Amino acid sequence: MATRKEARTDAEDETRAGWIRRKAKEEGNRCFRNKEYKNALMRYEEAMACEPRTDKTLRANRSATYLALKRVEEAIQEAFECVQADPEWPKGHYRLGSALAAAERWAEAQQALRRGIQLAPDNPDMEKKMKHVEQKCVEEVKRRAKQMRMDRRDLALKLQEARRKDKELATLNQLKQGMASPDWDIEDHQWRPTCFPHMRKAKLDRDEFLKDPKNKVIHSYVTALADLDAPKKALPLLQDKCRIGKYDRAIQSCLQERPGSRVLSLGAGTGILQLLAARGGAAHICAFERSHMLFRMAKQSMAANQHLLDTSVIHLVDRPLHMCYSQCPVEASAEYGEPVQLDEEADVLITDMFDHNVLGMRVLDAVDHAAKHILRPGAVILPAKVHVKAMLVDMRIGKVSGLDLSYLNSYRWHPQHEKLYVHRESYLRISAPFDVCTIDLQTRVDALTTSGDEEDSVESILNSEKVETLQVEAQKSGCWNAVLMWFHLELDKDTTLASWDPTTDENNTMDGFGSSWGQAVQYIDETTVQGGESILLQVRQDQHQIYFETDPPQSRPHHAWVPRWHFDMVLDEQRNSTYENAVKNAIQLKRDMGQHPVQVLDVGAGSGLLSMISARAGADYVTGAEISAHMCDVGVLSEVMNGFAAKCTIVNQDSRYMDVLRKPDGTAPDMKRKADILVYEVFDSGLIGEGALHLVHHAQQKLLQENATLVPMAATVYAQPLEMRIKDVSGLDFQQANRWRWRPDYEGMELERCKDAWFPLAESSPVFDFDFYDIEGCMRNHEKRFEAKVSRSGTFNAIAFWFKLYLDEETVLDTSPYGNKGATWQQAIQFFEEVRVEEGDSLWLIAKHDSYGISFEVDDSTIDRMSCRTGVPQYDPVWFQRVHRVQQLNKELMKAVAQNPREYRSFAIAAVQMGSRPWDLDMDTDPAADFCTRFMS
Repeated sequence: MATRKEARTDAEDETRAGWIRRKAKEEGNRCFRNKEYKNALMRYEEAMACEPRTDKTLRANRSATYLALKRVEEAIQEAFECVQADPEWPKGHYRLGSALAAAERWAEAQQALRRGIQLAPDNPDMEKKMKHVEQKCVEEVKRRAKQMRMDRRDLALKLQEARRKDKELATLNQLKQGMASPDWDIEDHQWRPTCFPHMRKAKLDRDEFLKDPKNKVIHSYVTALADLDAPKKALPLLQDKCRIGKYDRAIQSCLQERPGSRVLSLGAGTGILQLLAARGGAAHICAFERSHMLFRMAKQSMAANQHLLDTSVIHLVDRPLHMCYSQCPVEASAEYGEPVQLDEEADVLITDMFDHNVLGMRVLDAVDHAAKHILRPGAVILPAKVHVKAMLVDMRIGKVSGLDLSYLNSYRWHPQHEKLYVHRESYLRISAPFDVCTIDLQTRVDALTTSGDEEDSVESILNSEKVETLQVEAQKSGCWNAVLMWFHLELDKDTTLASWDPTTDENNTMDGFGSSWGQAVQYIDETTVQGGESILLQVRQDQHQIYFETDPPQSRPHHAWVPRWHFDMVLDEQRNSTYENAVKNAIQLKRDMGQHPVQVLDVGAGSGLLSMISARAGADYVTGAEISAHMCDVGVLSEVMNGFAAKCTIVNQDSRYMDVLRKPDGTAPDMKRKADILVYEVFDSGLIGEGALHLVHHAQQKLLQENATLVPMAATVYAQPLEMRIKDVSGLDFQQANRWRWRPDYEGMELERCKDAWFPLAESSPVFDFDFYDIEGCMRNHEKRFEAKVSRSGTFNAIAFWFKLYLDEETVLDTSPYGNKGATWQQAIQFFEEVRVEEGDSLWLIAKHDSYGISFEVDDSTIDRMSCRTGVPQYDPVWFQRVHRVQQLNKELMKAVAQNPREYRSFAIAAVQMGSRPWDLDMDTDPAADFCTRFMS
């Protein structure tokens, strides 16, 4: 036991140590308050020497001092020791949170401060520090996400560059193996066309353009294609009851006010305007159509209506309008020959030469020529005015099935205004509708018919190019990337015809406006706006276009174009979710069978959506095969940016040329091993038209394990005979227009969206079953004769066929027009020569398929065509001969383009120029823009 003297000594020592500790601590606090941090730290060290090192207050003070000296790691350590000494002391957590915040360890600081607030909920210093840390946490999350996106984008660019080098090496190897010495370089092979926004403003010199013999051939080719396609594209006009009804009413009213008038009709096709004018009592009608095939279509309509009205008053002219005159002669043309003098001047001009672009059919050129050379002073025009309206919209793709596919948006553009039917589209309105401009056609006609040869006065009146800046208010916050445009025709004081009505669109109906025109969308570089913000939008309206520009102007070049159907496909949630369920089932089945790892092959990978869905469903590795180079770019970027770079790879290759073995030239194999699951979505509206059978056949031979799972596994094709034809239009006979429907191949059509245009003549029948596991059997040519029992009398002229796609035993996609299908697939329609059928008849049909397509025939041995004919031939004979000649030219041109990159380059440059400024080359907007996008896709 300690003696009493020893105990007294220990007590005295403890008292002395406590006094020293207290004095050192007080001195340290004073130094800290005076910002003498080094002295404060020394005093706290002295105090610590006299006290057990578990003193929480000294630990907290030392942490604060270290923090003031910017010795952050030591501050964290002291604060951590403080919290360990007393976990229930709020100040310890405050010191730890402050030190961690100084080290920018925001998440840990937030956790420490959260615990401190739980212990001292009313501490204002703690709450203030917590708010600061929470804000920094949010900023840190954003910073890390941004950095991750930058790193991923950098990786995607490196992968794209590596893929291009691989492609270049493969091309060089092919040339070496073929011992070829082409007259083009590898740079020519890699070249891609470029379309700049400003090209729409840069005028083309027609004569200079056509000096190049290649350009002249391309120009003639595209013009011929446009002429051949024009009648079929005009058919929707005859089904547009609102458009025809309002024109009819306005024409009747005009001719009643002007009895005995001579009418000049400038039609968009079909010949409907001159027939309405003849029925309205016009004394004489001089009618022009835009092309030779439209002239033939109008002539046939006239002949079909001779028994209904006096068509002798109609003079249908088969010459270009600009070569005809009545007032003053026009010059002869080497291209079009001698001009034609018309009998008399006209009192009334009627035109419907408007398209979704408003001016894309060059209506102002036609009106100006008519006013100068054919109309008499005081003539009236229907419509008198065109009011153009627009709205800012967001038409971007964002997340699809939980995956970010926004990288597709950079490929959503068009050389002109894209034609859409917006009631079918998914979009967000950013602004209210606003007025763009008014084109006063009557004032234009008045000015030109009374000006004579005073060109200066005419130009000053017309002011052919107008530039106006509009201020458009954003109704909601968001990002807009398109201007949606439509128009209203002022036919007379009582009749207005619109190409779209935003209010009826909200109700998903097409009643009340001209549904045949569609709406125009000009895509703009993405711009973020706040609700209430004023947006400056410049409108440039000239003789041929209405063009929108932002501030600053758009400058992004475009090197590739993605077809419209691809956007519909990736936005089809029904398709996506059904495929995802089937892929999950397939992967789980492989897991249950002990398969590891599981590798998936995605043929026709496109944007990479199904590849990413497969990886998310549990696949260990996914190889995508995509033949399009720019779709590979999109797919790689999408996969990397969504975090699937480690699992997904896209090969820019036709899958029919892929292998798991090293190539003879030493090139590495396309896949490291054979896949366990094949996922493919390479089906057109007729199922096998895109070569799906060949892709599966090659995959089974070269790329898949013997027990590989196919998604989908099978399909059944159904067929149904239809009547799909035009009969009476506003009391006029337009049955002869049905000959212009025919094409040698089937076409895609959404029957569920045009139920008034057709009706079934018999029940649908299953015609072919495809078991894709038995791909050899699928590829053998097959023919099936089947009976369709007519359940409704009518005129048979079409067969619709569709399919059920069995992704597995439980999962089915159905493209029937009677179900609730998605937007990916249409139904396939094949047209035939018309045959009358009666209820109860047996219509015997023959279905055929080879490895590339399905077709149908009528079994002529079972019907008497002479007694069943309607008088409408299968096709127009002149059109058919012209098609054959153009097809021969097309083969030659495509062969030259495919074999020589320099030829492709010449064609593509010409296509881009035509698509940007078609009117400078005397071309309508739509055909030229379509040809341009073919070369950009």
